[in-house]
Amino acid sequence: ELCNLRNLELLHIQRNLLKGFPEACENWTKLHTLDASSNQLEEFSPCLRKMANLTMLDLSTNIIIELPDDFGDLWRLTTLKLNNNCLLTFPNDRLDVLASLNVLDVSFNRIDAFPIDFPYLYRIGEVRAAGNDIIALPKGIEKMKGLTILDLRDNMVESLPEKIFKVTSLRELDV
Repeated sequence: ELCNLRNLELLHIQRNLLKGFPEACENWTKLHTLDASSNQLEEFSPCLRKMANLTMLDLSTNIIIELPDDFGDLWRLTTLKLNNNCLLTFPNDRLDVLASLNVLDVSFNRIDAFPIDFPYLYRIGEVRAAGNDIIALPKGIEKMKGLTILDLRDNMVESLPEKIFKVTSLRELDV
């Protein structure tokens, strides 16, 4: 049984018809890379939040509608790919858990705004949020000193705030 693989470090289960994870997946304590893209996942499974060693999580091209309010123990996560799902929002609380995040891809969902605490992801280098319903850039974007790529094309952005020009690390801006 897959849940008994306690030494599992990498799991690639993309391009299948999976609808969820077994509850015992929390036993995968050594897992650092999980690619479950292109499946039929409907939720961000609660057991995923307990995978403290996870650094790369790819749940893109599924049918996830909402994210948990709390990302649990995912403080080592550096890459989070949630593009091509059905997300309406990104959680507002407990984003401090994602402080190690360097790459976030939420492109092609239905997100209309960035969370209030988003700028506290100060280590983030790449934000891809193309093809959503976003109207404005994140408030406090000037605090994101490590941001090198910001992709917001195909949204509803009405204007660029002056503060965007204070992000001197920015190399690529698509709006």
